[in-house]
Amino acid sequence: MPMPEPEEIRVRLDECGVCSSNLEPWAGPEWVRFPTEPGGSGHEGWGTVDAVGRDVDGISIGDWVAALFTHSYAEFDISQAAKVVRGGVG
Repeated sequence: MPMPEPEEIRVRLDECGVCSSNLEPWAGPEWVRFPTEPGGSGHEGWGTVDAVGRDVDGISIGDWVAALFTHSYAEFDISQAAKVVRGGVG
């Protein structure tokens, strides 16, 4: 389970968009090795904040957020708190 650093949040991801940048790796070019790292390739994720780093202000556990993460096909991912967008649903 990833743990957030002081200015980061951890999000329990609900869903992830599929970006056109995902299509080429899924086509199986030689430069992609499968299996990828857990959650790898997904980056357009959204979900509910379940942990916050000690220096995070303005975002709380339970907030719904979206961000460009690095492992959005995983169950949880970490992001800099300053790089997420809070939403009105959760």
